[in-house]
Amino acid sequence: MKELIIFTTYDSFEADRINAVLKDGGIPAYKRTHGAGSFMNIMLGFNRSEPVDIIISETAENEAVAILADMGLT
Repeated sequence: MKELIIFTTYDSFEADRINAVLKDGGIPAYKRTHGAGSFMNIMLGFNRSEPVDIIISETAENEAVAILADMGLT
């Protein structure tokens, strides 16, 4: 199964919200943080300085794009 970065944000709260909405829509998704993003989440409870990617299966791209559009993110 090939993976696809469907969205990138610098706001960990937004990443959590997008991830949850995709999962609620039946699309398995996970977050990948870069740099010190994971450390920032642990120490401060949030990250707004490092990118956070939302990863999905390439086969769910159309459904995920529709969900992101409904959220006003495309």
